[in-house]
Amino acid sequence: MSTSMELNWAGGHLELLSDATINTDQYPPVMDALQQLVDEWHITFVWFVAIATHRESIQESFLIRLSNLDKPITVAVVHPDGSRQDSPTMITGRMAMASFSDDGFENLYAKSLVTSMYGFWETPTRTEIAEAFHVDPHAVQSDFLNDLRLLRNWLIHPTADAERQYFRSAIQLPALLRSQPGKPEITFDGILILMHELNDLTIRVVTK
Repeated sequence: MSTSMELNWAGGHLELLSDATINTDQYPPVMDALQQLVDEWHITFVWFVAIATHRESIQESFLIRLSNLDKPITVAVVHPDGSRQDSPTMITGRMAMASFSDDGFENLYAKSLVTSMYGFWETPTRTEIAEAFHVDPHAVQSDFLNDLRLLRNWLIHPTADAERQYFRSAIQLPALLRSQPGKPEITFDGILILMHELNDLTIRVVTK
């Protein structure tokens, strides 16, 4: 026998199933953790789309500030009190501009988004749900989020072992993303597919 709790929003649905009864004292912290997860995903996705759809204007604005593409850039941070702090980087203007290219975008921003999306789930969401149910975090499970973990591992550690694990163990993502062995990639369309799938997600808590 299982019990469940749901979180709904416009265009989306998240369901948590447990093989044990969900007590009233567990409900608030679990719902808070799920709501925070969804909010983080949505905010991150909005920023991703904003960068993707305004890439050319951002690049043009960025170019104006670069006097020499071969010199390291300096990032200026203005604090609330009005003071300014200049932080030199190891990144040249040319390297920074390369990140705006199609290849740079899909291999940097999309990869960062996948890493962030899984990171929000692993900590703090999964940990907080586990604490509420008094179980190990590994008892809080999701097939799709495990697929996301395997994809993240392959993207940030493009080794033969990570590739093998992704294609052998991931259930949905290889087919959904039309992944191919070789260089790991995820496109803008791939991110849209991920967000669509995350809008209908099931999480399980196994206590026995």
